[in-house]
Amino acid sequence: MPGRGAASARLELCARVDLVGPRTEIGISEANGVTVVELRGELDSPAADELRQALSGLLDQGRARLIVDLEGVPHVESRGLGALVAALQRARAMGGDLKLCALRREVRSIFGITHLNKVIPVFPTRQEALASWVTPEP
Repeated sequence: MPGRGAASARLELCARVDLVGPRTEIGISEANGVTVVELRGELDSPAADELRQALSGLLDQGRARLIVDLEGVPHVESRGLGALVAALQRARAMGGDLKLCALRREVRSIFGITHLNKVIPVFPTRQEALASWVTPEP
């Protein structure tokens, strides 16, 4: 694909599961040992509960290398931020991490105002977030 580096070219997408809640769609896929959670819709209080449950389930399965793609999310409320921070803390305690990608301007602004962009790694694209997990070869 044009514009993809050598590291991201090695990434392969497999197995996708979609969870559809009343207000939000959550897509879950795997790429080279990294779990990608893709959200579509408002990340308000009801959706935050859905996200918290989905992330908790993934972490319960030992899937602690997480990327949350927020491209389809126009707005995030405080409970949504809380769900992300809770998953981040748990993933790090398990030796993994939670990274964000593809934030819209409005959502990026919320992360800047709350300074969460200094706590949670944020990448412009999913490909860059995935490539950040690839261990450089010696």
